[in-house]
Amino acid sequence: MAEPLGPEIGDKPNQPRDYDFPKRSYGVATVLWRSFQPQWFDLYPWLHWDNSTQKAFCHTCVTAARRGLISSKTAEPAFISAGFQNWKEAKRVMTKHTESRCHKEAVDRLLSIPRDVGDVGERLDSQLAIQRRDNRDCLMQILRAVRFLARQGLAFRGSSKSGCGERDGNFLQVLSLLSSDNEKLVRWMSRRTDKYTSSTVQNEILEKMAHRLLRQVIHRIRNQPFSIMVDETTDCSTVEQCVVVVRWVDEKFQPQENFLGFYAIDSTTAETIVKVVKDSIVRFGFSLSNCRGQCYDGAAVMKGVRNGVAKQILDEQPKAIFTHCYGHSLNLACQDMVRDVKVVKDALDTTLELSKLLKYSAKRAAEFKKLKEEIAPEEPGFRTLCPTRWTVRASSLHSVLVNYAVLQSSLVNFTEMAKYDHEMSARCNGIRYQLSTFDFLFGVCLGHAVLRLADNLSTALQKKSLSAAEGQRMAAGTVAALENLRSDEEFKKFWEDVRARLPKLKIDEPELPRRRRPPARTDAGGAAPYFPSTVEEMYRPMYFQALDAIVASIKERFNQPGLIQYQHLEQLLVKGAAGADFKAEKHAVAELWGDEINMDLLDSQLRRRQKTAEENN
Repeated sequence: MAEPLGPEIGDKPNQPRDYDFPKRSYGVATVLWRSFQPQWFDLYPWLHWDNSTQKAFCHTCVTAARRGLISSKTAEPAFISAGFQNWKEAKRVMTKHTESRCHKEAVDRLLSIPRDVGDVGERLDSQLAIQRRDNRDCLMQILRAVRFLARQGLAFRGSSKSGCGERDGNFLQVLSLLSSDNEKLVRWMSRRTDKYTSSTVQNEILEKMAHRLLRQVIHRIRNQPFSIMVDETTDCSTVEQCVVVVRWVDEKFQPQENFLGFYAIDSTTAETIVKVVKDSIVRFGFSLSNCRGQCYDGAAVMKGVRNGVAKQILDEQPKAIFTHCYGHSLNLACQDMVRDVKVVKDALDTTLELSKLLKYSAKRAAEFKKLKEEIAPEEPGFRTLCPTRWTVRASSLHSVLVNYAVLQSSLVNFTEMAKYDHEMSARCNGIRYQLSTFDFLFGVCLGHAVLRLADNLSTALQKKSLSAAEGQRMAAGTVAALENLRSDEEFKKFWEDVRARLPKLKIDEPELPRRRRPPARTDAGGAAPYFPSTVEEMYRPMYFQALDAIVASIKERFNQPGLIQYQHLEQLLVKGAAGADFKAEKHAVAELWGDEINMDLLDSQLRRRQKTAEENN
């Protein structure tokens, strides 16, 4: 094993100032005694004095040699292994060593390069930390882009998957915008792989965000009472999806609604939907014992009195009161009326066909607009009828009435424009014929007279602050208004108003149909079948049938036991605060919520509130 080079040295050179350095003789004739001088330490900071050998060494070169940083060709033994003691030529030799290749190589490899470059391991760790920080910053930009698009409900993907081109989707375009002032993100997006922008990563990030939001909702609700809202529909891939929403009241007494998720179901039976509801409640850590309400649509599978979803939940939790949405109930009442009264149904069908003609053709829409500016520029435009919207039926029928002449002229031009398209020409001719009949005009006027009251009620029922009692009062007011129309005097006014429009619209007066003899096989020999004596008498039953149908349907659909129970609870507080008698409401509330509400304490609080109100008055 090779002996170590030079003396034993530490991290710093040994440079004693008050040491008694030994002297050496020089010369023959004249003997001169010389020794190591301490001031040399200031001139040559690399000098190292070794007490054991009484010699000087280069601390830098010895350290570099021990670490194998000096090549054997450039090594100077006098300052590395043998030691230096020629004090007569000391300054010249030391200066020469300072400029020597050996010393410079030692200084570069031992001091300069580590100082400028650093330790390789440390430098790699530093570069890795910088790379991690830059990668984390770029990933945060990707997360911000995903959160923005998800928050705005925008699509992610485009038709191109390579870079940020003109055909890229919103996701890549947002990242391109964020990288406009971010060089790190520009370098990140220029990568070929590992960019974390694939659809798989997008979906994973969205899933993580959704789970975090759900955990926040669950944490806020905890053991508070809540209500559930459930609906089901078929998506574009023909998969039956069940939507579950929870409604609750926060600490500021503000109602909150939170979407919990979609559930794919293979059947729409009541048993399947009940399993979904129970599974969602258990999965999110809720308890069915805290459920205080249910809200579904009017389908039989949901509200069936024997085996419906609401009934099965009520059997397990009687306090989970079922209610049917006010707006949806009113919409179903209007549909009942339209289905029962053929003249109104035909008028709405024709109006829908008119909407399609104008909506799906820019050329026809421009022609209608041009004719409207010539014939009726002061009237509002045509309002498209949308079957899925609840509050536009009356306004659409009204737009037909005020633009009747414009529509008649437009249909003539539409037929001419489509003379080479036989199918479209036939559609235009069919609609134009309908507009020339008294039945259509009568149906439009009757539908507008009835549905305008229902649409006003529908708009009012969609207020966020609507209470159960207020909704009942609004429905009762609408029913009263409709019942006021059910009189011979009101029908007479309505009939005269419809007939007054005929000359201007160039529609012929209605006539009684030809009286037909009933077939012999149906003649039982009794009284003659009924036949109206006048046209007015023929249309009169249609008027009263429409009013009767919608009034009966509203009363039936708004007479819900759940809403009545909510109304009792609401009126208990309102009457108690107003100083009115609330014994009946108190009894009704105690029957259902008596084990949760301290009725004696509530009674004393309400009476104290009454006394305070009386003193203030």
